[in-house]
Amino acid sequence: MTVKRGDYVIVRTGQMERCLKAGSWDGYPGGDAPGFAFETLEWVARTELAALASDTWGCEVRPNNTEGGINQPWHWITIPIMGMTMGEIFYLKDLAEDWPGRQGLRVHVRRAGDPDHRRGRLADQSTRDQVTGVT
Repeated sequence: MTVKRGDYVIVRTGQMERCLKAGSWDGYPGGDAPGFAFETLEWVARTELAALASDTWGCEVRPNNTEGGINQPWHWITIPIMGMTMGEIFYLKDLAEDWPGRQGLRVHVRRAGDPDHRRGRLADQSTRDQVTGVT
């Protein structure tokens, strides 16, 4: 699958499914988690994604590989500086099972309002996304 400018990337790590199966959410909020490392920021910027979402509490790998006192540095860059739209705590098992054998699901989105919201600021309330098709 090729990730292109304007795509929404949704990552299913299985962490939420493990918690549901175990019947415990211990460690889910703020505990160790798979996710995007700080080093992925260059890729995120280069591909000019429209949004990222994950089934984890924070999209970002935890523990963070940073100096003491620095918490969630990936968020510091992606949200306020890059203006990235992020979704967290998504239940993705059903979506994945609805698309067996597919490496990816491409959702076509038409953006209203600011067409280039990723350029260093957050999208304002007038920005809305409309799903126009799925392939």
